[in-house]
Amino acid sequence: MMKTMYRVINYLEEFKCLADKCPDTCCSGWAIEIDEKSLKKYSEVSNSYSEILTEKIDADECVFRQKENGDCSFLCENKLCDMYIALGEDSLCDTCRLYPRHIEEYGDGYEMNLSASCPEAARILLAQEEPIAMVDTDYYEVAGAMADCDIADDDDENADGEYSDGENAADDGDEFDWELYRTLLDTRADLMDIVRDRSIPYKDRAVKIVKVASELQDKLDGIEKNAEEQFDELDEEYFYLVSDIFECLKELEYLKPSREGLLNEAGTLLFSEGSDHWLELHKAFTKYCDENNLKLELKKEQITAYYLYSYFCGAVYDNYVFAKAFGAVAHTVLISELWIAKWVQNGKCICSEDMVNILYEYARELENSNPNLIKMDELLDDFKIDVDMLVRHNE
Repeated sequence: MMKTMYRVINYLEEFKCLADKCPDTCCSGWAIEIDEKSLKKYSEVSNSYSEILTEKIDADECVFRQKENGDCSFLCENKLCDMYIALGEDSLCDTCRLYPRHIEEYGDGYEMNLSASCPEAARILLAQEEPIAMVDTDYYEVAGAMADCDIADDDDENADGEYSDGENAADDGDEFDWELYRTLLDTRADLMDIVRDRSIPYKDRAVKIVKVASELQDKLDGIEKNAEEQFDELDEEYFYLVSDIFECLKELEYLKPSREGLLNEAGTLLFSEGSDHWLELHKAFTKYCDENNLKLELKKEQITAYYLYSYFCGAVYDNYVFAKAFGAVAHTVLISELWIAKWVQNGKCICSEDMVNILYEYARELENSNPNLIKMDELLDDFKIDVDMLVRHNE
């Protein structure tokens, strides 16, 4: 019988829901999906609360209905859940019970991260000073069950290795590409080694990550490139690349209507005066962060690592290898740009709380919408030629 492997992000146990003390709510701005088991359970409620369930649940779409302002129909004014109050903790569907725990399934393995779309999870992520990693665990919460499992061998201590050799892949069906998955795991291990190498500036680590991903995508696509590649820092070209990537955010659906205005204002502050002004903003912001011990390089590292762990191996299902690795860097860049815009808006001042808020709001718009995640992969994949042009060939 194939082993089932369970791995979790190494700061998972630091998370505790803030409930009504949270600065925001996870019960607004997105259609919360209901698993089939919970939907069946709601349909079987026979007390007086059954009418409220029928009214507030869209059984055809398997989601909770939303109020006009985007709140879940069960959300109370005190940020608590009316259904939880009436029916207890066991009434929660998988999404509500597990969030912000983000689960990915890969053949015989499961990985759990903390979604940065949660304010507290975002705060914990940015507060991490040690390198983040996936670690094996002998139990794992998946869809309501705590399941014991065989853990990896003692010499396989973290998620930078393989789950299994896939000998019994037929148990999971023939559609799962075990060969690609093993390649992605090995590549992710290499990418994590790069992003955690604090002996070199984050910018250089980011370039290496993009280069490795580009080479793997070329290999999978049957494209041969023999020239050794080296990055040439071309400030103006990089300025246009970042501004173009920033525009991608405006092509996503807005979960909060106010998002459009915020992005337009930030884009104007950042890019309207050209590359020289943009570079000066970056230099001044970096200096400000250094002087105020905001640990900008470390925060960038952790965000990139977060996105690599959350989504890179998902390329086994859609082959967007480059887009997911480049995305880990691009999301970090875009969040940094929004930090700079906020710093300018605040009169050249920003605090750790501002940085956390921008991170979780960014993640919420992107990650709480499957269409947005898919769209972003498609958009970032189109940048491969532009990125390759910045990673010049040095014969």
